[in-house]
Amino acid sequence: MKAKAKSENLIHVRLEANEALESKRDILALEMALIKVAQAIKRYKLLRSKELELKTQLHVKIKNTKADMRKLKTLLPTVKIPKILEEKEKKKHPKTSSFPKNTNVKTKKTISTKTKKEKKPTDNLEAQLKDIQNKLNKL
Repeated sequence: MKAKAKSENLIHVRLEANEALESKRDILALEMALIKVAQAIKRYKLLRSKELELKTQLHVKIKNTKADMRKLKTLLPTVKIPKILEEKEKKKHPKTSSFPKNTNVKTKKTISTKTKKEKKPTDNLEAQLKDIQNKLNKL
């Protein structure tokens, strides 16, 4: 009885050769698309981590610069400029800023351990992509 119940639940679908070929192509194309999405996600993660690292470095440098400026402000004596010279300076340069306009900040290039580790899976994904493309070309 049990054997009959199992055989009754089975469903068979017959496919023509061209339909089977087309479905294989569709499946391989889908696999390729998924692999490309996975690669894009990995690239995004790497870039995002690099961005956060650079932001923290910038934050630290700004903090240090601020502290240095405060220290200089307390260490340097205040300059007493005669009123006549102050008025002349104001007329010459009505909009003066205390900071230089062109400052170049160089950051060190650091290679995180994540970038080294994630190269291997990317190569694996590329190998899978090539394999799928070869299969598609054979079909």
